[in-house]
Amino acid sequence: MSATRSVRTHSLRTRLLAFILGAIMLAAVAQSVTAYRTALNEADEIFDRHMQKMAWSLRSGTPLINDEPNSALNADRESEDFFVQMWSASGAPIFQSAAHRRLREPGPPGFSYVQSLDKRTYRLYVIATPQQVIQVAQDMAARRDMARALAVHTMLPALLMAPLLM
Repeated sequence: MSATRSVRTHSLRTRLLAFILGAIMLAAVAQSVTAYRTALNEADEIFDRHMQKMAWSLRSGTPLINDEPNSALNADRESEDFFVQMWSASGAPIFQSAAHRRLREPGPPGFSYVQSLDKRTYRLYVIATPQQVIQVAQDMAARRDMARALAVHTMLPALLMAPLLM
């Protein structure tokens, strides 16, 4: 009878241990998924705020005057994630910060998405003043990559702590 009793105790301990370890893993995974999604949303808000501030900082009472966009001056800036374009009130292009990513025309005021001539999707922020239209754009592929990197750094501690807790 003592052999039967020790088998039951061992079995109960094994089941309890398995339950606790499973609960720890489930909680760690749930926390990591929640942290990942929250970090992605926070990164989007940060990037949008950054685009807005860039556009508003370029808005001034003095319009830029230029006969031609500066495409030749900035051909070496192809790796930039953000770029700025400006048009005069009449619709003539007067500035672009990245020549290779020229969009067809300004988007609607506020935030929107657009596909460029090179078939990339961009997040836009556009403001219009009486003198000019300012457009700040960010490549969505680069934006997603940066957001994922931030999210992974956020969820990594929870996943690393789960084995330690076990």
